[in-house]
Amino acid sequence: MAAAASRMPFIVAGLSLIAGPLAAQTIYPIDRAAILAGARFDLKVEFPVIEKEADLKITINGEDYSRPLGKAGQFVENEDGLNASSLVLHDASIDKPGSYTVVASDGTRRSGVTWTVFATGPRVARNVTLFIGDGMSMANRTAARILSRGIKEGKYFGKLAIDDMPQMALIGTSGVDSITTDSANSMSAYTTGHKSSVNALGVYAARNKNNFEHPKVETIAELTKRKLDLAVGVVSDAEVQDATPAGMVAHTRRRADKPEITQMFLDDRVDVLMGGGAAYFSPKSTPGSKRKDDNNYLDLYQQAGFKLVTTEDALKATAAEPSTMKLLGLFHPENMDGALDPAYSARHHGRQIPAPARSRRHDAGRDRSAVTPSQWLCPDGRGGADRQIPAPARLGAQRLRYHHARQHRQARQGLRGEEQRHTDFGDPRSHSWREPRRHHRRRQSCSRDARQSRRLRQGGVSELSCS
Repeated sequence: MAAAASRMPFIVAGLSLIAGPLAAQTIYPIDRAAILAGARFDLKVEFPVIEKEADLKITINGEDYSRPLGKAGQFVENEDGLNASSLVLHDASIDKPGSYTVVASDGTRRSGVTWTVFATGPRVARNVTLFIGDGMSMANRTAARILSRGIKEGKYFGKLAIDDMPQMALIGTSGVDSITTDSANSMSAYTTGHKSSVNALGVYAARNKNNFEHPKVETIAELTKRKLDLAVGVVSDAEVQDATPAGMVAHTRRRADKPEITQMFLDDRVDVLMGGGAAYFSPKSTPGSKRKDDNNYLDLYQQAGFKLVTTEDALKATAAEPSTMKLLGLFHPENMDGALDPAYSARHHGRQIPAPARSRRHDAGRDRSAVTPSQWLCPDGRGGADRQIPAPARLGAQRLRYHHARQHRQARQGLRGEEQRHTDFGDPRSHSWREPRRHHRRRQSCSRDARQSRRLRQGGVSELSCS
């Protein structure tokens, strides 16, 4: 016992060396944040352990934080049961441009960040259109130019409209947690001016367990509504709840919170909302709905003054009515179909591009005007004459590509080390490691099926799987 006791201090000391000192406080907004004067944001300071409020000191440019921000925050002794304290101040703002140094201390640990608050000049433009090419890079522009204008012997037959714009700039889209970011974080940076983390919309990714309680930053749509009372419209060829359109209004750590994002568009009082994503507007009892509750947002939006349209003709007619002040256009349960117009291609450089494949059954003898919004297509890739929106033939190809990727991963599992092979042997969830060649043959077979799929879909077949 005495020998064991004599060894304990060395064991404890060794563990403390491995663990290292506790991290200091984390402050949101983060270091070098650029904040528009008058824009709202949440100030949050996260402490690594449970603290006493009396021991905490948070200053901005040397004075208590409540003076420049105009109010005090709320102290949370044990946040989300994590045995750590925090201080949160919602809807803070700073009106005077300049540099602001924020320092947080608990008497032992101390950390600080610097913010830059900037102002804009007088208003010049009456209307502003923010056009986002989701994921568009120089390579995408080059591909679009080749497809739409044509190229011969290294010279294009024409330019894109974007090529003739008087100003052009290249920007970096890296986020807080990743050099390669996603459309949620990058769109959020466009609409708020704050860089955040992958999958985050309108928030800094803190340690909150609730997706909707992370520190928020005001979006451009909210700011223009609050300060200028401008009309705001969001139009997309994706689901309106998808990350890029949702970035105009959403505040969530998880971009997949699409049912809640549907409510956020209503809360932020957008005036025009058009695109796909109809499956998130109908209650769960409606075939094809992606909601898990009984809320009918088609009714809720119309009660809020929106006029609902689901076809091109209805859109044109409703938009022309002087009484139309709010418009909700839903044209697909999921993402809308998009393709280069073959007639446009042939007209501009004489090369006919095949029309996008469609299933014949989707268009034969259908009276779309007689279909109600409650009869929207179930997003399972199977359409019928009683459906409002045609099922895209691309669903079959998407499933085939997914099947390819899954088989490729499973085949790679068959080539792993001997130790992992023994671990996986007999596991029904993993492919047998004994047959990597069989997987290679199946991938070759799937590649042939993919080529056959394209030919068949042009003839009206929208589904093809590989077994």
